[in-house]
Amino acid sequence: MAANRVLVAVFTMGAAACGSTRPASTGQVGGGHSAPATTPQSKFFNQADFDRQMAQRRIAPQGDPNTPWLQMIQPTIVDTAKYTKHGKWHLCFSNAALDNPWRVTGFTTMKAEVKLHPEIGDFTVVDVGGKDDKQISDLADLSTKGCSALIASPNTTTALTRRSSARARAGYLSSCSTAASRPTAR
Repeated sequence: MAANRVLVAVFTMGAAACGSTRPASTGQVGGGHSAPATTPQSKFFNQADFDRQMAQRRIAPQGDPNTPWLQMIQPTIVDTAKYTKHGKWHLCFSNAALDNPWRVTGFTTMKAEVKLHPEIGDFTVVDVGGKDDKQISDLADLSTKGCSALIASPNTTTALTRRSSARARAGYLSSCSTAASRPTAR
């Protein structure tokens, strides 16, 4: 009987520890996920964007539900015909490294995808072996090779942000995949 009381007491304390003293709802859009008014604005967080994105969660997407990757929420469609490239594309890829299964799989998939597109005439790949300086110099070199599009999977985002922005201003189509980038030391 004493063991049952101890068990009930432990369960009650555990359940109480999982409770919350915060109100269930603040009446704000998105269920009250807004930052308090006293929180200083971060350069990485924009309250208006956050509120808009939270509100978009309640909007039904446009498009075929059988292809959710093609669905859109409040789309602004832009005619990109003026960017059409005639002839063969020269696709250039600066890869951070092939040092983990995620990157190997991604690169293997990219090579297979290139084979499916006859409009890609040349596919130039540079592997920087995990070195920021090499990636920066390789990107400068690729910019002289007549690349129609340049894809960079950065070793670290900090080292390439300024360089990638300069390439975009110079008229290169750019894409930076940062999902598996190495974090930079702070």
